[in-house]
Amino acid sequence: MNDDDVKGELYVIATPIGNLGDISKRALATLEMTDCIVAEDTRVTTKLLRLQQIAHKEIYPQRGSSAIDASVVAGWLQQGKSVSLVSDAGTPNVSDPGRTMVKAALSVGVIPRVIPGPSAVTAILSLCDFRSDIFYFGGFLPSKRSQRISVLVELARRRETVVLFEAPHRIEGTLLDLEETFPHDRRVLVGRELTKMHEQCFYETIGTVAQAVASSPRKGEFVIAIQGASEVEERDGSVTHVALTEELLRQGLGVKSVVEVLVKVYGVSKAQYYEICLQIQKAFEL
Repeated sequence: MNDDDVKGELYVIATPIGNLGDISKRALATLEMTDCIVAEDTRVTTKLLRLQQIAHKEIYPQRGSSAIDASVVAGWLQQGKSVSLVSDAGTPNVSDPGRTMVKAALSVGVIPRVIPGPSAVTAILSLCDFRSDIFYFGGFLPSKRSQRISVLVELARRRETVVLFEAPHRIEGTLLDLEETFPHDRRVLVGRELTKMHEQCFYETIGTVAQAVASSPRKGEFVIAIQGASEVEERDGSVTHVALTEELLRQGLGVKSVVEVLVKVYGVSKAQYYEICLQIQKAFEL
């Protein structure tokens, strides 16, 4: 790149995860200053700009039939234009679109600049009553149950606090799957509508949280923080009855026999756990 080349800037800007008052002065100044904005949903961003009295901005969507192509953004940056990148809530590229725009900037020699701000991940971690200085962010779990179970089996073994996102229409099923794959006495914190007027937090054990959440409104996004496995669990292999399932399968027992053992030892649902055993068998190629 020649010294005479004038490059633009790509600003990756965090926006409020709920309460619009959480946007920073720096974020507002940057949105005001840049030539255009690339947004997850132009309607959401337009509302934010209107409330903050930022007018006359070209806003381009990242999704849908009219989505802006990353190569177009790269061209703007080469021409010296400045671009703001935002998602509907939180930080772009964290379980939200944004990666293609970051890659586009890098492809033309522009190092993106971050304008940090609200984050559902750090928000839920700050409210934990268990260790949260080390954590694993899993984002959204797979929608297909067999794949979700396979992922949860692995997450149950982690020593770090696990943070997950979940949609309102899937939260109940996900919590039931947690009951089947994590120890029932493991602590979990579920946050609903964080930073909003009707914010709720459920401090429970895995064995009781599903019932508590089921009795609450099913509106808004959910964030889940799950306590990591203890040294004792890791040492004696009793992370969950999933650990016993895996061990019995490794010893050559068939799925039917394993389920019979689990029913006697843990009182689990025979019909429900038969499917889970099959998924564990598939996940670990047993």
